[in-house]
Amino acid sequence: MEKLAKIIYWGILIALFYFLFPMFLPFLIALIVAILFDPLIIDLGRKFKIKRQFSAIIVLTVFFVVVFVAIYFSASMIIKQSIDFAKDIPSRVQTFVEKNEKIQSIYGNLSDDTKDYIMDSTGTVAQKAGELGTKFAGSLFGVVKNFPEYFVAFIIFMVAVYIFAIELPKLKPKFLSVFDRKESREKIENALNKLKFSIVGFLKSQVLLSFLTFLVTLIGLVIIGADYAIVMAIVIVVVDLLPVLGTGSVLVPWAIYCFLISNVPLGVGLLILFVVITAFRRIVEPKLIGDSIGLSPLATLISLYIGFKLLGVMGMILGPVIAIVVITLKESGMIKINIKI
Repeated sequence: MEKLAKIIYWGILIALFYFLFPMFLPFLIALIVAILFDPLIIDLGRKFKIKRQFSAIIVLTVFFVVVFVAIYFSASMIIKQSIDFAKDIPSRVQTFVEKNEKIQSIYGNLSDDTKDYIMDSTGTVAQKAGELGTKFAGSLFGVVKNFPEYFVAFIIFMVAVYIFAIELPKLKPKFLSVFDRKESREKIENALNKLKFSIVGFLKSQVLLSFLTFLVTLIGLVIIGADYAIVMAIVIVVVDLLPVLGTGSVLVPWAIYCFLISNVPLGVGLLILFVVITAFRRIVEPKLIGDSIGLSPLATLISLYIGFKLLGVMGMILGPVIAIVVITLKESGMIKINIKI
């Protein structure tokens, strides 16, 4: 009966977490942002001898202003270059059509089996592309439809960041006061300190990894002479965050197009860049994240893969975080795993 009661207890907790997590997500993100900027808020208050509430307001206001300005200029640049790219599409299509005779002659020399395989593959790709386009259009419509809800959530998030940043020193003692025994409070405090270090390190490493990937991509595109280098670098980095697609979903079709229009140097350069970016991320990612969060490269890689398999893109973030929580609780003595044979 005792084991059954524990199973029911944990089942209820998991169910509550599953249903309530989306509601508390803005507050959780706000808490993480407040923790990230806590050292800077403390240093600013000590240096200028001002109260925490003023240093928190200054730091966070500067942060939000920088974010808004960066989004504004990035969006303006992306829109401008996207318009230029759209204007350039007719000439690119015309170039492709002019090369069509060459493609047809190559296709005519292929065997029937190869032609059938190409047709089947093309049909599959077209079907997947149509499904992806439908999903994207539905998601975009959902974002537009629910914009007022997202706007309210963002305002709540901003206010919560300010409140958490100001009240952060008071929150920890209040949370620890829930536990009656001194030993329990010491274990919880130790676990919280380790979690803070690991999770903050994980988020910083993700930002640094994306920035380094952007630099490598931008430098590579500039070297090979690709058009719209900045916008394409941003697109590639964003797509690279989605393991279902990856950089290959942008660079490989782009390279194939270059080969079809006889721009072989650019096509080869794009394929080389694809290999370089892939190798760079696979080498740097486990090591960088592992050093930041205290996980070994192998454990980091396994948690990333299992998280992706179970929860998709979000699992690649939650996987290492859950691994951090489990290891931290085990090291603090709150979880004991002993196998007796």
